[in-house]
Amino acid sequence: MNRATLNKWFQEVKRWDVYEACSTRRAWIEVFGVPPHGWSLANFELIASLWGKLVCLETPVEDAISFESMKILIDTDRFHGIEGQVVMHTVDAGFLVMIQRSELHISN
Repeated sequence: MNRATLNKWFQEVKRWDVYEACSTRRAWIEVFGVPPHGWSLANFELIASLWGKLVCLETPVEDAISFESMKILIDTDRFHGIEGQVVMHTVDAGFLVMIQRSELHISN
């Protein structure tokens, strides 16, 4: 009935079908161990690509107050098992980076 209005907000509008299913989901992961000189959007995109595609960061890299961890929202086709360890290589060293599933808690 309000298709014109819906088309302004959504990329695709179609009738719901009982056989429709999502092939991906969004999940928050938390990344630990990235050295301060490794904090860049490109590096977090690379880490996210191990499980899916980066949607957004909890905080923009340039606004980070702490380098302890970064929470990342990803679009993934995995419905379990989002955790692991990778080695992030810089020019002269490797850093162990740990990734685990996270729940985002925004404080007021």
